[in-house]
Amino acid sequence: MATEHIHSLQRAEVDAGYCSIETVSVPSDSHECNEDRVTWLFTWYGVILAVFDGHYGPVTSEYAKNHLLNLVHERVSHDITRNNLDTVESTLRTAIIDFDAALIGNILQRLDDFSSTESRPFPNWTMDDDTPEFLGMKENGENDPYAVNRRAAEGTTVLLSLLVKQDSGYEAWTASLGDSDGFTIDRNHTATIVSEQHGAQNPKEVDRLIKEHPDDPDTILYSRVKGQLAITRGKYTLAHSLAINLTTRRFPGTSFGKCYLEVHWTTVDGWTNHSPPYILSNPDIKRHQVRETDLLVFASDGLRAAFGTPSIELGNVISRIAGESSNPGLASKIMDEARRCAQGKLVDDVTILVFRVGKV
Repeated sequence: MATEHIHSLQRAEVDAGYCSIETVSVPSDSHECNEDRVTWLFTWYGVILAVFDGHYGPVTSEYAKNHLLNLVHERVSHDITRNNLDTVESTLRTAIIDFDAALIGNILQRLDDFSSTESRPFPNWTMDDDTPEFLGMKENGENDPYAVNRRAAEGTTVLLSLLVKQDSGYEAWTASLGDSDGFTIDRNHTATIVSEQHGAQNPKEVDRLIKEHPDDPDTILYSRVKGQLAITRGKYTLAHSLAINLTTRRFPGTSFGKCYLEVHWTTVDGWTNHSPPYILSNPDIKRHQVRETDLLVFASDGLRAAFGTPSIELGNVISRIAGESSNPGLASKIMDEARRCAQGKLVDDVTILVFRVGKV
């Protein structure tokens, strides 16, 4: 049973003269802490907004919250300074891919070190007992030598918008990596989806995976990637991060004497790993306009779960609520209705961000 303070709403209001931001974030009834994160960064050319949905913990989402937006800003500033808006999409995509590569790079380097020295990460190393600790899934206090590895072993989704100020609003690029939802709501209270769903329920993603792995009949099982992961991009887990994504790496395994044990195991939990990688960190990016009087609404997938609707219907729900109230506080109103619809029992963390164009 979640305690009262865990259920308390987290609100933030920002007024920069040309826009305002409101956020509400509530943990699910089953989580001890909220794994979602939300953040924004005001820049000389506009603003960057993001919602992150952590997986198996808040470590990666917290790290992304603190570092990804600064990296994106550093990269795209060069394009915007030169008015090269046509190159922003490529720069944004590369920044996100590079950020993800840096997270996993620490583990890869450690594995290479172990392979070259034929040493073991721990005395009396065993794969089953010690791999979770090496990957940072077991916390060892303030002197934990593997805390950095946890960023890659947990993972997060990313829903991020880069907004560049124009005369009548913003030129926007929205990057999706995972299964959060993003909408624009116009003055007529019409919702337009600006995000992409990366899940095994999305026929486009299923078709892509099957084409990329033609010799693997088990690519999609039980509406999940390899029967394990519900989403196709953006989240990584302990075994899946290594078993699905990484190229062949080896380090010593005591069960096999002098032999090396492959890190991307041949079988994990009874399924065979034929042709990694299966899970990608390549975001879908949509370029669109956010005009004066528009709203940009982001939500983690917990909101969709609370209403029990697909994304297109969720957009209609948000539009209706927005039409009933023109004042600030939309995020809280959406959250209140979501909790009523879920009968007060949220099955997943819910985070909502509302960006309003124009001084409020």
